Amino acid sequence: MNAILSFFHTRHLIGFSASAIALLADGVDRYDVRYPTIALIARVPKSSLNGVRWVGPAPANVNGDGLLIVRNGDDPHSGLVLFVVNNRIVTTVPENYQSLSPQ
Repeated sequence: MNAILSFFHTRHLIGFSASAIALLADGVDRYDVRYPTIALIARVPKSSLNGVRWVGPAPANVNGDGLLIVRNGDDPHSGLVLFVVNNRIVTTVPENYQSLSPQ
């Protein structure tokens, strides 16, 4: 499974395969990580962030929507959300990825 998705807005692109995710922001590789398994990838709308319970601080000053990466679909705590903040990648963890409203 290979794909390139237009994400966040036109300056941010994501490419992913069955085991790796790469994120470009303003044409620069900002995130390129291999995972042993990826169960789910989805967009998390910026408008839904206030209703999410996060482990640690909530994401602040994000430029747009987030990218949810779930490593184990059976584990509600295996989600990770990536955001772009000032052309840097910020990660945060939801208490339960199943409580998000991904698209």
